[in-house]
Amino acid sequence: MTVPANRPPAPSPRWQTGSEIALGTGILVAVAVLTLAVAWARLGLDAILLDGASTLDKYHETDFATCDQFTERTSAIPPRSAELARNWSPKFQSGLLVCDFGSNDPTAQYVSLDVYWHGPRNTESGAKRTAGLFTGFSFRGKDHSPVGLDFADQARWLPGSNRESCGVLFLDHNALFSIDYTPANPDRNTQTCRTQLRTIARTLHTAAQPR
Repeated sequence: MTVPANRPPAPSPRWQTGSEIALGTGILVAVAVLTLAVAWARLGLDAILLDGASTLDKYHETDFATCDQFTERTSAIPPRSAELARNWSPKFQSGLLVCDFGSNDPTAQYVSLDVYWHGPRNTESGAKRTAGLFTGFSFRGKDHSPVGLDFADQARWLPGSNRESCGVLFLDHNALFSIDYTPANPDRNTQTCRTQLRTIARTLHTAAQPR
């Protein structure tokens, strides 16, 4: 068969030399390493942005104690409870529980408990969101003396709701506990009230633990 004069001749087979093969392999390895580095960097950045939001929080809506369960789990608070509020917002991943513990005897001790807890939302973990809430609430307390609650992440004395009571605020992971306590036959001695309140706070904290 005659090849047309205006058609260029077919190129002859071209074999890669050893140096060219090595160069191509090096490029592939470099690309793979760069891809892996970018992937690890993104994972690290995600971990920073999430700030632990993907980790499991300690307290959840499904297992947080009710007011009645608090009285069932401890004898250190008055046996009669009133649940004034209980709410969980899936949209905001926030919970609220308000309990009053008292008795028919007006001279007996009285305990008021408010608990707020958060789940992870957007890029913040529940624990970080609740820590921010503690910071806001703690401005109510002017007394910066040590509270002495070894089970709490942070704690601050709060003013009592009346002249006979004392209050405390403490943070445990992703739950914030605010307690107001009026002793039986109060003598308006703040230190006596706070000593008893420490015991109440420990008791309520123990009763609140998920089961």
